[in-house]
Amino acid sequence: MEIIRKVMFKRCAAYILDVYFVTITQIILFTLLDYLFFGILNLMSVMIKYKISVLINSILYFFFCEYFFSKTLGKRVFKLKVVYMKSRFSSAVIRTVTRMFPFDLFFVLINDNQPLHDILAKTDVKEYL
Repeated sequence: MEIIRKVMFKRCAAYILDVYFVTITQIILFTLLDYLFFGILNLMSVMIKYKISVLINSILYFFFCEYFFSKTLGKRVFKLKVVYMKSRFSSAVIRTVTRMFPFDLFFVLINDNQPLHDILAKTDVKEYL
């Protein structure tokens, strides 16, 4: 049980690190794009474009990192990796899409400390040395 808690703590910390990384890169990217292409826009227009670009950036980050490397930056720091039990491509797509739903983390409390995206994608996250 202690090992499961340790891995879950590492997973949460890795996810927080990933969110910070995506947010920082998004702010830099959006500031650059806004400066280069959009000029001065009203606040509502900026917020709509920002939300869409954050969604796209997050999806691309999680999908490509997990598909090609089996880990994100956060998982790499905490020495975790995704173990695929079926097609890597479809599992990466399912993990990425279901992670965008806010109820995913609460599912851990219900089903054996496993997030919904792991159950649906038939994946697991393991520690490595």
